[in-house]
Amino acid sequence: MKLYTETEITESLESMGFELMVNDFFQMSEPIELPSDEDIKYKSFNKFTQSNARTCFEEGAKWMKEQILKNNK
Repeated sequence: MKLYTETEITESLESMGFELMVNDFFQMSEPIELPSDEDIKYKSFNKFTQSNARTCFEEGAKWMKEQILKNNK
């Protein structure tokens, strides 16, 4: 799956002559909400009872969040 920034979508629509559709597109779209570090800790605590599994889950979720944020710059 590929993720695109708002800027990339706006530029793409404008380059195709759909300037008037940009606002409509974003009003119809639902943004992806990235979890906070606190949310990751809370969900891992409730989901995993073994501390090693919980730590692995937290580290994996934080890594994925970092990768998404890094690509949006």
